[in-house]
Amino acid sequence: MLAPSVWIIDNDIVAQFNAMIKIRQAGIHCNIFCFDNAHSALVELMDPEITKNGLPDIILLNLGMPVIDGWDFIEQLGTILNEKVYPDIFLTCYSRVSADMRRANANHMVKGYFVKPITPQNIQSIISLTEKLRPV
Repeated sequence: MLAPSVWIIDNDIVAQFNAMIKIRQAGIHCNIFCFDNAHSALVELMDPEITKNGLPDIILLNLGMPVIDGWDFIEQLGTILNEKVYPDIFLTCYSRVSADMRRANANHMVKGYFVKPITPQNIQSIISLTEKLRPV
């Protein structure tokens, strides 16, 4: 069985590194892939060679990215996959915006919304909200 995969999509490299560290500190054995923009992640998702072993299990997705923001990514992901099974998406942002939180709660692909920086408590929330990650 393959280790679960976590994609961190964030244009802030410090936020990427912080999320990776928090996941590792939680004792989760998984493959982590980082993307500094949503376009690169979408290109990977369209490549059958990359996705032959399946989709990412979890996506930590920054909402506030230039060019393609987190909401645009979710919309394009739905178009690309066109199926009922999606990765569990957890949104990240540097502020708690009520409109974004309502939108996240209304979207079936979004499992959670966290204010950055990601904390150990956020990782524990992700573990409790998904069956795809478990500490070893």
